Amino acid sequence: PDLDSGSDSGSSSSDNVTSDSTPTISIGSVSNGNTVTVTATKAGSTSVTCTFTATAQSSCDLGTLADGVWSITSKQTNSGIDSAASSALSLTIDTTRPTVSSFSSTTANGTYGVGTAINITATMSEAVADGASITVTLDTGDTVVLTKATSTTLTGTYTVGVGDTSSDLNVSSYVLTSAPADTAGNVMTSTTVPSGANNIAGAQAIA
Repeated sequence: PDLDSGSDSGSSSSDNVTSDSTPTISIGSVSNGNTVTVTATKAGSTSVTCTFTATAQSSCDLGTLADGVWSITSKQTNSGIDSAASSALSLTIDTTRPTVSSFSSTTANGTYGVGTAINITATMSEAVADGASITVTLDTGDTVVLTKATSTTLTGTYTVGVGDTSSDLNVSSYVLTSAPADTAGNVMTSTTVPSGANNIAGAQAIA
């Protein structure tokens, strides 16, 4: 069994990670006239199957699969006799969109004046693809574009300007400049701002 290209979402065509919860599974090396059964199994979940007759058809759509890692196998049946099960395809279903888990800074606590560069970091809930960026608005009123630095972080630099004041620097809001997407292709939509210890002022003291 193999994940059909039409169901293969995300940044890679070979990682078998998809946001399609009803994926199409293609089967190779089938004999015309045989009944082909595709079975998806996952610990703690009910097995899901689909069947087709091998003629011009070589694939079928599985029913809804919950998020997680599924084992996909297939077998052929002819005149009531089943073949051995195929080797298993490990397929990951991921329908969850990424979010910002926290805002922080690698800049040390302290008071900073005009012209000082202060790091702003957004930590994501999961790995995101290249090209991701968001624009944050700080409590000084300044905006900073954060771009992908590692698989789970976006970073940018705020330079203190004339007239900027904050007794405890914090991120007030943000917008999706180039909406982050995870490896399964789920695109971020939330712009909820983390609070408390998950925002700069809650964990640090940058004035």
